[in-house]
Amino acid sequence: RYVVRPAVQPWQRLTEARLVRWYWLVGGWQGLLQALACAALTAAAWQAFGSRVLSLVAAVLAAGQPNSLLHLLVVGDFSLVQCLVSSLLVVTLCSARSGGVFTPLLVGILSGALFLIRPGTFLVVSLVLVWYFWQMRRVPRGWLAGLIAFLAVVNLVGTWFAWHWWRTGEPMPIAATFWHYHYEGLPHAARPQLARELPWQEMAVQV
Repeated sequence: RYVVRPAVQPWQRLTEARLVRWYWLVGGWQGLLQALACAALTAAAWQAFGSRVLSLVAAVLAAGQPNSLLHLLVVGDFSLVQCLVSSLLVVTLCSARSGGVFTPLLVGILSGALFLIRPGTFLVVSLVLVWYFWQMRRVPRGWLAGLIAFLAVVNLVGTWFAWHWWRTGEPMPIAATFWHYHYEGLPHAARPQLARELPWQEMAVQV
C-alpha cells in the first residue's frame, strides 16, 4: 500500500496515455523477477555444493518449472516471492561463510521484506535466520554479523507495523485477514452478518 502503489502510479499514467501497454510492462517485470530468481538459485546451488553440474541442474529446473511459467501469464506476487526466497538463500549462504557487515544487512532486509509481503513464510524465514545465527559462531566477529541481521529484521518489520497501525488503526497488517478467515469458519448461526460488512475489531470479538 505504501511502497508498491506509489512506485506503480507513474507507470500506470504511461499506460493510460497509451505510451506503454500495461500487459507488456507487467509481463516484463515478472519475467525479470523470475530470471533473477533462477540466477539466485543457481548461485545458491554453487555455494551449497560447489558443483557445476548441480548448479546447471538447478538452473534448468528453476527455469523450466511449470508453475513459474504459468505465473508469467497472470498478475500476482509469486514472481516477487520467488525472487526474494532465492535471493535470501544465496545471500545467507554467502554471509554464513564470510560474515561482514553488508551481507548480514541484506539477510535482515530480505527476511523482513519476505515476511511482510507473504506472512505465511514466517516459519521458513525463522528457520533460515536460526540456522544463520548458528553458523555465525564459526566466522570472525560472527556475533556482530548476527546482531546486524537481527536489528535489520526488527527495524524493518517493527517500523512497517508501526506505520501501518498509525495509518489504518490495525495492530498488524494481517489482522483483518486473520480475523476474516476465522470469522468465515464460524457456523452460520454465529455470524448473522456478512464478514465484509464488519470491521476486524467486531470480527475478533465474535470469534
